[in-house]
Amino acid sequence: MERASDATLTVIFSGDYCCSKCGKTYKAKRSLWRHVKQECDSSKPFSCLIETCAYRTTRRYMLKQHMRLKHQLLNNMADVNALAVHRCPKCGRGYKVKRSLWRHTKFECQQYPKFVCPVCPYKAKQKSTVVSHITTRHPDFWMLKERFNF
Repeated sequence: MERASDATLTVIFSGDYCCSKCGKTYKAKRSLWRHVKQECDSSKPFSCLIETCAYRTTRRYMLKQHMRLKHQLLNNMADVNALAVHRCPKCGRGYKVKRSLWRHTKFECQQYPKFVCPVCPYKAKQKSTVVSHITTRHPDFWMLKERFNF
């Protein structure tokens, strides 16, 4: 883990730690290090969806919290999907991670489910989803897993 340089760390007389770049103070030294590494002078890729609001952050969950508390948004999946950076050109589904979009386009988008649960009629587009289904819905099945090549 990278540490903040001592130049950015100033201890003020009350025992708080102060960022020398922006003046924010923290009770714990590790909080100041996190601030310097992730917030102060770093790009903030997540910005508020409301045009008149200038809020920006380095963390997606903080943007979701801001949208919920300040603008009473993000109460459904459509609002969460609006935060996505990468969009599928075929169906419009959004992802925050580019690799997730790649997986979606290669294995999921406009595909029929090809993995079937050997115990019930459940089908999925990914093997890992069927494995998760079996683990939660049919926990005794794994005693017989060698028989089914999972």
